[in-house]
Amino acid sequence: MDEDEYTFCHLAEGLCRALDHNCPPSRECGQQPARLPGEAAGAILLRLPCAPRSVPPSRRHTRETLAAWRVSTSVTETLVLVVSELVTNAVRYSWTRTPQAAAARRFFELSLYALADCIRVEVRDKERKLPVPTAVAEYAEGGRGLEIVQCCTSRWGAYHTCAGGKVVWCDVSLDTTGGG
Repeated sequence: MDEDEYTFCHLAEGLCRALDHNCPPSRECGQQPARLPGEAAGAILLRLPCAPRSVPPSRRHTRETLAAWRVSTSVTETLVLVVSELVTNAVRYSWTRTPQAAAARRFFELSLYALADCIRVEVRDKERKLPVPTAVAEYAEGGRGLEIVQCCTSRWGAYHTCAGGKVVWCDVSLDTTGGG
């Protein structure tokens, strides 16, 4: 997908939501993102190609953003783990379902939002298949990403977008005294 096509899809999705054409809201808990100094609410914070080399910059960006927001170390470490799992899934399923050269031309978007009581993470990609937790054998080397996300977050979900693709989102509580 080239830049113009990507921009068109992104704008089409925004228009679809503006016209209320049955697009589920990304903030299902009803909270709006808090405006942080110098940032517009809902800004896309990072856009990278669907390639394995994009996972480390996603973690680094998350860590740097949360440091700037003065989020506690324990919450930051949880969020970095969650972002790593969600981005790895976006990359893995794009990378294995399309030729690698084509997958590298596809992008995912990582958004972070500071809400009143949590940090919201959203990973948007062009893969239509929604994630489904599965049972994993005890000694399996992989397949536990969504289980980790479920254990580390107060809530999570996924939905299809109007322009194609999906968003996987989760909330990580800012309360470090319990839960999650």
